[in-house]
Amino acid sequence: MEGLERMTNVFVLIPCYNVEDFCGDVLEQTILCFKNIVLIDDGSTDNTSHTLKEFQQTYPSRIHLIQHHHNMGKGTALLTALRYALSQGASAIVTLDGDGQHRPDQGTLLLQALEQGADLVIGSRSFALMPFRSKWANRSITFFLHRLYANAPEDTQTGFRAFSPRFTQRILGALQNGRYETEFYILLLALSEKYVIREVAIETIYLDKNRSSHFSRLKDSLRILKALWQHFRQPPFPNQDTL
Repeated sequence: MEGLERMTNVFVLIPCYNVEDFCGDVLEQTILCFKNIVLIDDGSTDNTSHTLKEFQQTYPSRIHLIQHHHNMGKGTALLTALRYALSQGASAIVTLDGDGQHRPDQGTLLLQALEQGADLVIGSRSFALMPFRSKWANRSITFFLHRLYANAPEDTQTGFRAFSPRFTQRILGALQNGRYETEFYILLLALSEKYVIREVAIETIYLDKNRSSHFSRLKDSLRILKALWQHFRQPPFPNQDTL
């Protein structure tokens, strides 16, 4: 974390849903890089819950575990964790996925962009290295988004992101619970309200061609395209009470 002296209270948020084969390795890597980790068990039905509890019990002062009794969607899990991180005085927030698709140590790259003035940092992967089904969904959504915002980032589906406290506060005041489309709404919010967005290249990792992903290329892509269409027709986001 060299060079990030002002970010003394960084929180890393990891939403997890049925990732028993991957979350242990992810946490072992993350605990080496960050002091404050928030795990969200989004109603897992496999052994994910057991693994997360073991890590929380091993590192009780560094890991906070939030458990949803049933699956509520990645967006809901993220908003729950963002709210908790802000309540703890987070100076910066990093999100990454629990299925091994991100290198936790590369979170430093995202935090450096935050320190340079960004409100939202996108960890951007190489489309050339993506499996076809992931590339098709991402490219299609990016194509339509660029028709509305020419300065939109290329990788709209990455879960590896960093947030400033002020933008996090705005997210919680504008967005409601949801699934994968919530991450896209966050991007639309930043673009429409002209928050500072930076894109940082990260390593492209797809374990077993991303078969562990719970993202439905059809259903969730349609949710995201619907969100974009609704935003096109009525772009302003509401103000809501937060925290």
